[in-house]
Parts: sequence; structure tokens; C-alpha cells
Amino acid sequence: MSRVLGGLVGVAMVLFPAKLTVLMQELAIENPDSFTERRWLTPYVRAEGVLITLVCLVGGRPYEAFMKFIGSVGAVLLCFPRQYVEFGNRVGYDGSDPFEWKKNYLPGLRVLGAFLLVLAFRALRRPDGTE
Repeated sequence: MSRVLGGLVGVAMVLFPAKLTVLMQELAIENPDSFTERRWLTPYVRAEGVLITLVCLVGGRPYEAFMKFIGSVGAVLLCFPRQYVEFGNRVGYDGSDPFEWKKNYLPGLRVLGAFLLVLAFRALRRPDGTE
């Protein structure tokens, strides 16, 4: 299931990188007009989507390594959502104002982090249930 979900997310990132970036801005930031995307952000989102799609299609060890990474990201989002997104936004955007986060965005990231951890644990379980 998580390979299918990951593959679909990857395909969406490949086909609609700019729209997904705008959607994330609308969900997260009260003051998106205070920032401009760095020129490489949209191609980066597309490249990341290609990588995610390929890893999900190939499976095996690349997928296992990817899911370990996803679990790590989930743990960071669960414990340090503000630091995670503020670092990413400093890297991906130019702007002098501080980001004004929408009320439910950071708690939502904690939920996303927990979801990613569950996905990673489920994907890394052995079929016979042993660790």
C-alpha cells in the first residue's frame, strides 16, 4: 500500500510541481506574498518526484532505504515541526519577513510525522511479522 501511495505522490510531484508548491504555501503560510521561490525550487520538486516514483516502482533495497529516510523525516516532523519547516523555507525561498504560520499547520505537521512513522514501520516489517 505505501509503495502505491508513494508512487502516486511522486507522479503528482512530477506532473504538477508548481501547483503542489502553491498548494503547500496556501496551507501553511499566512503571508506568502512576503516571499519568492528560489528559481530552482520547481525543478527540484519535479526531480524529487521522479526519484520517489522510481524508488516505489523498483522496491527492494532502494525502497527499504527510502522508507528508513521517511521514518526519520516523520520523527523530526513529530518532534520538531517548526524547525523542520523553517529550515526548508529558508533554503527554498527568499524573503526578509518571518513566516507567519497558519494556526493548524504545525500541529498538522506533527500528525503527518506520526503518519510517516506508521508508514515506515509498516513498510519495514517482515511479512512473517518478525523483526
